[in-house]
Amino acid sequence: MQCFRTNNQKLVSSPITREWIIEGEAEARSTVLSTSGDGLAFVVIWECSPGKFRWNYAFDETIHFLEGSVTFENDSGNTTTAGAGDVVYFTQGSSIVWNVHERVRKVAFCRKAFPTQVGTAIKVLRRLKATFSRAKSSPVFASPVQS
Repeated sequence: MQCFRTNNQKLVSSPITREWIIEGEAEARSTVLSTSGDGLAFVVIWECSPGKFRWNYAFDETIHFLEGSVTFENDSGNTTTAGAGDVVYFTQGSSIVWNVHERVRKVAFCRKAFPTQVGTAIKVLRRLKATFSRAKSSPVFASPVQS
C-alpha cells in the first residue's frame, strides 16, 4: 500500500501542446503518482494556470478536482463548469476545450482502453475461464475417491 499526500507532491513542468492553446499562457505541471503493472492505468496530480486550450484525450480519464474552477466545452458547444470536489469523466478520443478560470489542481485516474475487438476477446476469454473453473469443480471432473 502507498499513501500520497496530494498537496505535498513536487510537480514538474508538463507543457500543453502549443497548437492546443486557444487563449492565454496556460502552464501545466504534473507528476505521476502510480502506474499499474501492465502500464495501462496510472494516477497523476496535475495543475494548470488560467488559460483556454483544447485537450485531446488519448485515454479514458476520471478527474477529481482539488482546487480551482474550469468550464469545459464539447464539440457540440455544450458547456459544464466544474471545481473543487467535482468529478468529471472523459472517454478516450474526446476533444474538449478547457477554459481555466483560476489555477486548477486535480487528481486524474487514467486508463488506456483496448480496441473494441481486443476488449471483446478478453471478455470471451474470461467467460471461458470462469466456465472451465466451474466445470472443473463439478463432480464429473472430480478425482475418484479411492478406498
